[in-house]
Amino acid sequence: MPGLGSASRRHVTQGVASQHKQQDGRVVDARLGLAWVVRVRYGFVLLFALALFIARFVLGLEVQDVSIGALLALTLATNLVLPSFQARAPRLVLPAVLAFDVVILAVCLALSGGPANPFSVFFLVHVALAAVLLRPALAWTFAILTALSFAGLFALPVPGHEHHAGHGAAFSAHLVGMWIAYALSAAFVAYFVGTVSRAVRNLDRQAAELRILALQNERLATLTAFSATAAHELASPLSTIALAAEELEVSAEKLGADSTLNEDIRLIRSEVRRCRDLLQELSSRAGESMGEMPTATTPAAIVDGVLGQLSPRLQRRLEVEFERDAGQRPIVTTKQTLVYLLHSLVRNAAEADEDLPLADGAGARTIRLVVACDEFLRFRVLDRGSGVHADILPHVGQPFVTTKAERGGLGLGLFLARAFAERVGGGFALRARVGGGTEAELRLPPRVYAPSEAS
Repeated sequence: MPGLGSASRRHVTQGVASQHKQQDGRVVDARLGLAWVVRVRYGFVLLFALALFIARFVLGLEVQDVSIGALLALTLATNLVLPSFQARAPRLVLPAVLAFDVVILAVCLALSGGPANPFSVFFLVHVALAAVLLRPALAWTFAILTALSFAGLFALPVPGHEHHAGHGAAFSAHLVGMWIAYALSAAFVAYFVGTVSRAVRNLDRQAAELRILALQNERLATLTAFSATAAHELASPLSTIALAAEELEVSAEKLGADSTLNEDIRLIRSEVRRCRDLLQELSSRAGESMGEMPTATTPAAIVDGVLGQLSPRLQRRLEVEFERDAGQRPIVTTKQTLVYLLHSLVRNAAEADEDLPLADGAGARTIRLVVACDEFLRFRVLDRGSGVHADILPHVGQPFVTTKAERGGLGLGLFLARAFAERVGGGFALRARVGGGTEAELRLPPRVYAPSEAS
């Protein structure tokens, strides 16, 4: 496979970094969540220490301040080492830290009033953090864990608080009511806070996708304008070359030049005409890809248009297959644009296969075009070439990412296919084939636009 050019390598590197950022998005969220948990834990230690001071020296209550102080010191000590875990496994550390804090809080409450301690409401903080930072299953796990920890306080003796016994059954009923209220509140927090948090994240993700799509459309418009401008600017020097070649041919005939020189001159004029045809096609494609109106057609007609643009040699290599009745299914699409995109994919497959021998018979058909139509219209182009390197494969389809840099390729054909498919609600995928080769799939809705827009 030809190597990548320097510009392509830079773009691939940027693409790899971008994909790694997307893949590690949850890890980044976990690191941010762990940083906030560290701050919450500092606040918890400060508030609990202040409450301990007030209970001991202002209200004159008997609390086991030494044991509670040791637990608060342990929390501070673990807080000091938590930042070092942010770069390792934050997604595993975060739930472990929250579970550890639930246990610490439960023990502190057991040593300072048990279920009657008003600081039991702090259990909700852990449930809220779990709902925002962790998966729904873990959020519900923490709701259950904190409810059980709160209930466990009822089974433990609370030294120094025997004066509550005078309240009798009414006080016990009040505490049980507090626990029921907490359990219901934890369930509500786990559900609603988690749902709202996920909805906000989904909106952010959709906004990011829309920004990417807008950027792709902007690039597509820029490439279209560039194609039209290049076709216009190159027409003038080509006309000059054609005129000079024609005069040179007339002069060579008058001077009786040898046949070799005349053949070279005719070759120049032929190539100039070919360049003119290519520029005219490029100019028309630049307009039709952005402004072509959708029309009613069939996949078979699309394939016929592709075959009409292929050379006889490529036609011999190509095998067309329609799954079920896909060829005659009525579709509404921008026909010429789709023909151009599929022609580009077939040409890419042919270039990947160009080193394979062209034999007669079945061995000649090294490229397959498979058409299927279910809820989507699918065009799959399969080759048996050397394939695309696994590191580059996820980024093929971005502009200027190409494996054909040494041949002058810019990677724009796949980019245009991906941009067109995503713009109309479809998709484009490039996959490695088992046994070698590549499969390119262009997936489109059967009706690219609403029928009213196509009429």
